[in-house]
Amino acid sequence: MVRVQVCRRCGRINLPFKYRCKCGSREFDYIEMNIEGTLVATTKIFITPKGYPSPLLVGLVDAGNLKLLVRLEEEAPVGNVIEVVQADGGVLVGRPKKLVTDGS
Repeated sequence: MVRVQVCRRCGRINLPFKYRCKCGSREFDYIEMNIEGTLVATTKIFITPKGYPSPLLVGLVDAGNLKLLVRLEEEAPVGNVIEVVQADGGVLVGRPKKLVTDGS
């Protein structure tokens, strides 16, 4: 489950949180929701901040209206379904929900 911001005026979901919605409203509700999306790109970061493993696996997840940059728990090929969860400190973590292999 991931905590997201929902605009009270237009219903837009924001993640990361915004000071003001695109519709101009500053009134939001906050809810927990399941987020899944398709992994569209990955990269490895070899020089990482203190406390993070090297290499750090990072992926871009397309979850419809949300495009999220997440830390991947394990390597996964582009096209995989990724479940996005919120780790301590608000870091978004993605884990493969369904492994897609080449030729399947």
